Amino acid sequence: TAVMVAAGVAARVGCLVKSAEALETGATVKTVVLDKTGTITEGVPRVSGVALSPALAKLPARCLEVAGAATWEQSPMGRLPRPPVEFLAESSTACAAEAARLERAFWRLVGIAEAGSDHPLAKCLTSTAQAVTGSGTFPAAEQFRYSVGRGVSATTDGVDVRIGSLPFLEETARELRQELSADDGLDQLEAWASDRRAARESVVIVFAVVEGKVRLLGALGMRDSLRPDARRTIRYLQQDLGLEVWMCTGDGRKTAQAIAREVGIPEDRVHAEAMPKHKADKVQQLKAALGDGGAVCVVGDGVNDAPALAVGDVGLAIGAGAHLAMDAADVILIRSELATVATYLQLSKDTVFTIQRNFLWAFIFNVCGLPVAAGFFYPRVVLPPLLAGVAMGLSSALVVSSSLMLKRFEPPEVPALEG
Repeated sequence: TAVMVAAGVAARVGCLVKSAEALETGATVKTVVLDKTGTITEGVPRVSGVALSPALAKLPARCLEVAGAATWEQSPMGRLPRPPVEFLAESSTACAAEAARLERAFWRLVGIAEAGSDHPLAKCLTSTAQAVTGSGTFPAAEQFRYSVGRGVSATTDGVDVRIGSLPFLEETARELRQELSADDGLDQLEAWASDRRAARESVVIVFAVVEGKVRLLGALGMRDSLRPDARRTIRYLQQDLGLEVWMCTGDGRKTAQAIAREVGIPEDRVHAEAMPKHKADKVQQLKAALGDGGAVCVVGDGVNDAPALAVGDVGLAIGAGAHLAMDAADVILIRSELATVATYLQLSKDTVFTIQRNFLWAFIFNVCGLPVAAGFFYPRVVLPPLLAGVAMGLSSALVVSSSLMLKRFEPPEVPALEG
């Protein structure tokens, strides 16, 4: 009865619980593992800067032709500032018209490559590409491939465009047994990317395989705002509930550590540059470290989080996230608010407390009532069958009433940060 009532209460406060076990396990959680993008942050990134390589001008002419006449101000993103562009070689800025043409060509390739993905970063890049190029839609890529935890690849006009992390670029070069050309501005790009990561921005590398050669095309700085309740919720989990909070993300170490410092997660509890398998392995390590002394709760929203959500003792999926993450999770947070994690954990504790209280009451009642009903004290004490039946019904009514008290549950107040 307590679990049934708690499931209804959970739905009221923004948690869809799939099983009774998820409610009971939540009461034993000692460690919480949080994803970054879409969990600690809003999951609605925007492009904060662009760096273009001189190799862009060496692409086949058909790749540099861009249709579309609309301007940034006329686009749906016109209310936002246009991402500033930097060229990794001074010669690239010799002609303003040529620089604008290369920028539009770059964004056209980005739009074609990312149009086939539903990742939050991909949606942001596609919208930005449409605004810069003035194109409503992009032609479908001849081939589209998604590399889990690394990036995407798309073939268009005979060019294999790849967008992802710096390790993705280095891995591609190793596969083709090539050295990256210094003329593409790789050294300048690394310095540019380092400055971006220090400002807690993610960096996305754009490169291409043209006639079997890897050419660096540019990079994008991506900024994602923290959720309004992220800092105070994490502080509440750590200080008020006494939980150990980890952050597990596929982003670079510098970006991850900058975010961790901002929300109050110790740097030694940051697991960065993690592939989906690495996230699941980390959760397994934390579970092994706890043993039978507690449970590990995983909170995520994306496809990359699904393995970790499935491996954790209890998985919580952000409601606005990917369907695969919600399928793998035990609890879905409808409101997409990080504070709902604290609500779920507190409700779990209250539910288990109610179950224990009900068992205690039933045990005491039966220990006291059964000897009397069995006639152990006859003839001094006699319990007629009618009264025994009434007493048994009263016991059940008390257990149900105790369970119904869970309806009075209110989400815990997560105090605001001072200052």
